[in-house]
Amino acid sequence: MKKISESAVSDNILAEARKYNTILFRNNVGLCTTRDGSVIRYGLHKGSADFIGLKSVLITPEMVGTTLAVFVSVEVKHSNWKPAKTPSQHEIEQNNWRDQMLKRGAIAGYVTSEEDLAKLLA
Repeated sequence: MKKISESAVSDNILAEARKYNTILFRNNVGLCTTRDGSVIRYGLHKGSADFIGLKSVLITPEMVGTTLAVFVSVEVKHSNWKPAKTPSQHEIEQNNWRDQMLKRGAIAGYVTSEEDLAKLLA
């Protein structure tokens, strides 16, 4: 199977998310050093996902039919990606982020295709 780059998967994911009443925003995480040597960190948190957003969810009648937004965290990987048997520090941080989001009721996971996203958001 031909490998599809993470960048190409990301483009497809953004378009696909709209089908599931979900809006996603790019979340770049990292740091840069200024000319004077200061370090500037950006993004939500170490390990936070490539995309964050909200999925609208209709609450059941016992909750008066109110529509709420559920936090969504999507980490995009290339099409042939598999979890490492011995994860790197970065992968450990990503797993921790995902686990913390899931523990608090968010929708969170790794995707390598539009099909993965559909399973995550269904």
